[in-house]
Amino acid sequence: MLDRLRSWLDDVATAELVEPRHTRLLQQALLACIVLALLSLVITVFGSNPLEQRFRISLAVLAATLGIFVALLLSYRGRIRLSATIASASMLVALALVLLNTGVAHARAGLLAFAIPTILIGLLGNRRSLVMCIAASCAIIVMAAWLEHRQSPLSSTEDHSAATPMAVLTALVMLIFIALIIDRYSVALRETLFALQSANQRLHVELAERRRAEQELREREEFLRSIYEGAEMPIFVVDVDDAGDFRYVGSNPAHQRATGHGGDMIAGRRPEDFLPPEFAAHVRAAYEKAVRDGTPSTEEQVYAPQGVPTYWLRLLTPLRD
Repeated sequence: MLDRLRSWLDDVATAELVEPRHTRLLQQALLACIVLALLSLVITVFGSNPLEQRFRISLAVLAATLGIFVALLLSYRGRIRLSATIASASMLVALALVLLNTGVAHARAGLLAFAIPTILIGLLGNRRSLVMCIAASCAIIVMAAWLEHRQSPLSSTEDHSAATPMAVLTALVMLIFIALIIDRYSVALRETLFALQSANQRLHVELAERRRAEQELREREEFLRSIYEGAEMPIFVVDVDDAGDFRYVGSNPAHQRATGHGGDMIAGRRPEDFLPPEFAAHVRAAYEKAVRDGTPSTEEQVYAPQGVPTYWLRLLTPLRD
């Protein structure tokens, strides 16, 4: 039973699933808290409360600001859960000091601030931390209200005496409600983050495999191109277009030297576009036979591309997509 309780309390921690690039949202929230704390410090210093009370509240705000700043530094080091814990604890201490100095009756709106550490620790901590945060918040509110009533039970007006318990009850109900919502939301968030993390890992594996396959393909293409470019044997490539016509794709340097036809000169052209008519007809017939048979074929021929008759042994190898 105790093991199940410990397991339940330690569950729902999304901090471990938060990737480093997602911590920017937490850092921005902590920066916003620091800015709000500094603004409240300015308002407190120039407020109309007694000097001693302003001094105590200012110390509380400074302590909270320092704690949140430490939490911000920890978030930059990847300590997400510890950062959330320190920030929440700093806020709770500051709120406790403020309530003990001002009283619940004069700081009813400030009770809403207890939702900030509750949400923060609820999203980035486990259930144990959330329960402790709610318990500490409720204890602070009840203790502040009780001390306020003990110190001035007769000076409180009827409105204050009736409003303070209502404010305390409202704050307690609000915190418990927020805790339940955050707890349920954290479960869904954890499942979603886990699914996204798993999908992200699979995507990384697929991308790594694809990059490896592309790298192997590039290496193979470079290897074949080095053979194609460096071979002393003339090589040319002919493609069959959608209309069934033959068009040259290109040739290697050896073929260009032997024929005098540059790669750009024959690329995209048909045999009839630059060869003598009789020779072009003979070449076309040989290409058609190679495509029709689907097997490599050799043929001897005499060709005088630069005015000097040369003897060629032509090998045609059909390749299909």
